[in-house]
Amino acid sequence: MKKILVLTLTLFMLTACSKNEKSNVNEATSPDPSTVITTSSSTVETNSSDEHSHKETQDSFPYAINLEDFVQKIIPNGNKEAQKMYYKLRFTTVQETVHPDIVVNVKELNNFGKSVYISTEDSQQIYYPVTISSVPTKTITVIGNSENSRKVEVNTQVKIEMPEDQSDPLQIVGDAYYLFYNQQDTISLAARNFNKNPGSEDLDSNMLEYIQQVNPQNTEDSKEEETETTDQNPNAIDTTDLTTEQVEDWTYYHEKLYWKENGQDLTRGDINYTFEKESNQTLKISLVTKWQPLGIYTIDGEGKLYREDPRSGETTFVTDEFDVN
Repeated sequence: MKKILVLTLTLFMLTACSKNEKSNVNEATSPDPSTVITTSSSTVETNSSDEHSHKETQDSFPYAINLEDFVQKIIPNGNKEAQKMYYKLRFTTVQETVHPDIVVNVKELNNFGKSVYISTEDSQQIYYPVTISSVPTKTITVIGNSENSRKVEVNTQVKIEMPEDQSDPLQIVGDAYYLFYNQQDTISLAARNFNKNPGSEDLDSNMLEYIQQVNPQNTEDSKEEETETTDQNPNAIDTTDLTTEQVEDWTYYHEKLYWKENGQDLTRGDINYTFEKESNQTLKISLVTKWQPLGIYTIDGEGKLYREDPRSGETTFVTDEFDVN
């Protein structure tokens, strides 16, 4: 009887200890409800802060231009196979000026990726690389086609940079021009008033408004030119408006042919390309490897490709057709 009581008492004590240990484990591993609430609240506050920051970024540049508005798809004579993509707009003014129109290209083959072409009275075009960026809202004064001056608020700055050949024929490197949406729901370019303000003083208070020319490629002259090109080859690529990749493909293709004719092979992975845009609309492309310089190619304003031998300096015409296989 005494043994049974001892055994029963022992089992009771073991059961009690087991319950206490289980209770302690649960208390140690269960999260504190107040901690969960604090973490959740902190997370919500962080997300709210991010959304607020994003909204502030959008609101910081309310007058900014969307550069996607520069992209145009041109389909000559309705021929979709011959469609072309343009990444530039032409801006014109009816005011008396020595530079009646300016082309802004947002996909240029230079170190800045963008450029302007400023026309002259004799229909020449002067090239400058540019940077286009968003700036804090500022107010400028422009003179439009009506000859009345007005104030506009802007956020998109077009800064004139130094050309690769270090030329500055108009003495405008460092100028800041501006893009903005006008009352016609198109884009305007506020640029230097070349006739009345040849200097840099008070540039923002005396600017000339150049207004977007809608579909400038659809003039009668360009239609005739495009019709002729389409008749010859509906799938021809315009060599005056090539992408960086197309220029690299074109020059590598002909450099490889040159070396093959001389009994040697050329591997594309070994080649580095250097682009230099000159003020006369000529693009110079130098091909080099870590062992030696290769050909120096030039694409002129008419889309013709030339090759200069880096040793002899002799320049030869290659082609005016994008003939990459």
